[in-house]
Amino acid sequence: MKTIRLAVCFLFAISIQGVFAGHHEQNEALGSYELEHVSNVYSKDANGNIILQTNWRGTAENFGTVFGTLTLGPTSMATLASNLPVRATWIGQGFLPDGTTAVGDGEGALSTSADQHTWNVELIMDLSDGSQMISIGEIDLETTTFRGKNYPMK
Repeated sequence: MKTIRLAVCFLFAISIQGVFAGHHEQNEALGSYELEHVSNVYSKDANGNIILQTNWRGTAENFGTVFGTLTLGPTSMATLASNLPVRATWIGQGFLPDGTTAVGDGEGALSTSADQHTWNVELIMDLSDGSQMISIGEIDLETTTFRGKNYPMK
């Protein structure tokens, strides 16, 4: 069963790679973001798979002050401990200068860099105004910062 879960996770990561390919090279960024790590919450689902929720706060161009949660999994301990891509989701809220809020709900993948001190995150985001964007970022595990850029969907 673990082999099947690993294969499904790997196939999911490969299937979304085409969506992200070239966005950072071909499209002008909508804006950048920089977030600081707040906390982690670890839990298990009914099947014993691990769910890791990482909480963040910071600022994002066009979204103001941002709070959000990046969730990894559910996945097996072996997958979480390996260098394989892991399913990632994001739910966040931005507090715009005009007093309104924006909500983002995204899905994608997290992978590790060769040096394993960074995590690469690529998400397809649905926004509360009905639009979509691509978010490509990097989590530096030494400084616990999450930096990246948002791009329009093609």
